[in-house]
Amino acid sequence: MMTSTDSFSSNNASGVTRRRFLSGATGLAVTAAGATLEPQTAAAAVSPARRPIRLARKGRTAYRIYHGAAEGLVVRQAAEELASYLHGITSATFDIVSADEPPADTSTLLVVGRANPLTTATRIDFTGLGEDGFALRTTGSTVFIAGAHPRGTLYGAYWVLDRLLGVRWFAADATTIPHAVTLDVASDKLNGDHVPRFRYRQILAGSGSDPAYRQHNLLNGARGWDDGQIDAPPAPASINTWSPYWPADPFGGNFHVMVPDQSLWAGGQLQCMAPKTRSMAADSLIKTLKERMARGEDPSFGFEQQDAGWTPDAASRAFADQHGGALSAPVLDLVNDVVSRVRKQVPQARLSTQAYLFSFPPPTGIAPADGVVMTIAPIEANFAESHFTGSNQKSGGHIRDWCGIAKDVVLWDYVTNFSCYIQPFPDWWTVADSIRGLARYPAAQGYLGQSAWDARGSEFVNLRVWVLSRLLWEPHLDVDPLIREFLKGYYGPASSLIYLYMRLMRESVNRSKSGLTLYDSVKAEFLNFDTMRHADVLMARASDTVRRHPDFAKRVQALRLGVDYVVLMRSNEYLRIAAERGIDWDPDRDNRLERFKAEISAAGLTRYREGRGTPEELLTLVTNMSAPADPSIINDDSSQITYTGAWQVSAGRSLGDHNDDVHYTLTTGDSATITFTGTGIDYYAPKHDDTSSAQVTLDGVDKGEYAARSSDGTYQPRTVIYGVRNLPAGQHTLAVANVGNAAFFTVDGFKIIT
Repeated sequence: MMTSTDSFSSNNASGVTRRRFLSGATGLAVTAAGATLEPQTAAAAVSPARRPIRLARKGRTAYRIYHGAAEGLVVRQAAEELASYLHGITSATFDIVSADEPPADTSTLLVVGRANPLTTATRIDFTGLGEDGFALRTTGSTVFIAGAHPRGTLYGAYWVLDRLLGVRWFAADATTIPHAVTLDVASDKLNGDHVPRFRYRQILAGSGSDPAYRQHNLLNGARGWDDGQIDAPPAPASINTWSPYWPADPFGGNFHVMVPDQSLWAGGQLQCMAPKTRSMAADSLIKTLKERMARGEDPSFGFEQQDAGWTPDAASRAFADQHGGALSAPVLDLVNDVVSRVRKQVPQARLSTQAYLFSFPPPTGIAPADGVVMTIAPIEANFAESHFTGSNQKSGGHIRDWCGIAKDVVLWDYVTNFSCYIQPFPDWWTVADSIRGLARYPAAQGYLGQSAWDARGSEFVNLRVWVLSRLLWEPHLDVDPLIREFLKGYYGPASSLIYLYMRLMRESVNRSKSGLTLYDSVKAEFLNFDTMRHADVLMARASDTVRRHPDFAKRVQALRLGVDYVVLMRSNEYLRIAAERGIDWDPDRDNRLERFKAEISAAGLTRYREGRGTPEELLTLVTNMSAPADPSIINDDSSQITYTGAWQVSAGRSLGDHNDDVHYTLTTGDSATITFTGTGIDYYAPKHDDTSSAQVTLDGVDKGEYAARSSDGTYQPRTVIYGVRNLPAGQHTLAVANVGNAAFFTVDGFKIIT
């Protein structure tokens, strides 16, 4: 969807672009520094460097777009998009000329690409631009956009449209195109080389899977989009150009695929020092790389540990002990040996391997070989802080040390809560600090931000993609203005209220002592009653502000999903706190649940947690969790219940259990017994695909087995597994025991009938 936004842009004395948004203005539009999109008035003298190049006025242009006849699909796409968006901005038609020789009049040309005599004559030095960088030049009034690689030229066209002319691709379905009566661009903005700080740039998010959206925002990474987990649209050939810098590989590790002989497996990984492991891995990778090359793909692939821990074999452990005790040492030695063997047959081969979980600390006395790209994944970091400061100083030191011994490093970062994709995850400012800190190390050449990779509709997903895409090209940018710009463009009149909401959540994290982890439950300290009550008010005001703007209203509705989720999940707790403080607070449960359903739809949510959790299951969960507490249920932690065996407690599960906890055991025969006075009783436990049946005994009489496994595999909390009525009034004893036909046997509580 394309929208227009009315505004005015001018440069203040410090050179910082000022923007003010107007309603009903004619011929004014959003623009970046350097472009004037307004009716012309008498102007003061300007320096030659600042002298504007007029591209169009009042729907007319003298300019044509020219590229050499030999240019391929990607450069042609750059020319076509320039023409299309320039027409959208100015209403003028920019004709495209494709020919070996340029038109006779070259003074009013936008020259795209390098395969033409005009660009050749400029003698642009392409050597330092890499695959993504590009040069902007003017000769008189002729404008040149050219990259060393076709993708660089494509990015040059997008840069001009975005950074200079004000087009914004905020989301796959939210593009802002400014409108101009007169389109002037300062000459100095059209002269210079632009090279990204990071060679590889990717935000792995289901909602960011659209290839045109990624390319428009200069995100050149494509790893993981083809693994079938995401319904990602295929990239048209004209933009199907991606960086091979980070070697491709299905996510999840492939040690066991490359070394299928299970006798060489050890403790969840491999016998890293075994010669047979190394020869088998080399043979598998040589075969894989040759198959890739036969398909026209680059000779690179991953050779990466399984996504699990490691209990190393004796030889691997001994090698680790010789290198600072780091388990990364035998892994790295294995990969170094394998890449050396592979390169004897595939000289340009490159392999990636990971520093992750057990292999995250770097070794001493050994470094990655040429052809090895290290993927550093600080999954256990505190994401409330930069990766290099505060409580992350130790893990930040590991990143620094890896960058000191490796030539090629990709940081695999995390930018969501994997236990609940819609739950607030206030890393919005600190992730910029992490990228800025990483940029200090020359070896750090790539960045992957893993968001809700297998789902659409997660919290602030488009904000993250858009803001991070800019920081990965220019890490020095101030993130706060970027956030504000996105909010203004994406949420319109509600932007200031949403910014206040973001600051509220960020300050709550700062006050809490628990930090921010990838698997925080809804019980996280920063999601407390005071914070969420304020957040609820801000979201209500934001919704009211955009009620007459359907597009903005839908986006605010989608964002509000996370606030309503937290309030519903903790409504009984919040009610108790409000009562204790004498605060009149009502969660308005029924209306909030109805709104929650609509918010799920507005967000386009497909999954709410990593690997599972349908929207239907989410709705069931919040319905159960927000149900008024039943005071007649005896909770599983009551002293009235006697547990026999190896029982444990699981609390803060946020799965809908009574009082948000259960007792469980893994041991067959373990039992729970309750003596009660009444005429009946219900035994409550969750049903799931891994819950064991109950052997029930009432007053010493065997009542048989009762299943606790759900028929469809879903988690069904607060389920009556066994119930009885019409007992003789008086004292009775009920015992439930683990049959042992599934992993877990659970007790959530009992309800006595009198």
